[in-house]
Amino acid sequence: MPPRSFPLSRLVDMTVQVVIQTEPIDAAALIAKATQSAAPHNGAIASFIGVAREQGQTGHTIHAITLEHYPAMTQHELETIAHNAQKQWQLSAIHIHHRIGTIAVGDVIVVVVTCSPHRSQAFDAARSVMDWLKQDAPFWKCEHSNSGTDSGTHWVTPHRSDYPHNS
Repeated sequence: MPPRSFPLSRLVDMTVQVVIQTEPIDAAALIAKATQSAAPHNGAIASFIGVAREQGQTGHTIHAITLEHYPAMTQHELETIAHNAQKQWQLSAIHIHHRIGTIAVGDVIVVVVTCSPHRSQAFDAARSVMDWLKQDAPFWKCEHSNSGTDSGTHWVTPHRSDYPHNS
């Protein structure tokens, strides 16, 4: 049987999904959905899963974080990031799901899935999307701790390492 061919417009037809939610993110289901919808014209699907960790910005142990945002601005910025990635790496699909609200340590904060005919494009896009998201998306993070003198809440300030495109 000869190989199937697809018109170029199908290969560069972009599916952008940006979701900002308070509910837990099912990363496995999201990756499975992207994998299923990307076949058969994609050779690569890359993902990044960001998880709330227990070490706070100042080194103290935390039990949760709260992420706040300005809804219209955040949605617009994430969509802009997704569309810019699609153009730069010729992605056929990109999914960005981001949590807001109070998130326990160990819970998923963000999932980025990029679909492309080639692995280098999918990997590069996923990494850059996360870099841009950390740099440009208007989220504000508060850490919650119950440990000793650091008990209470602490608003997080950006680190230089959060801005790799400006270093």
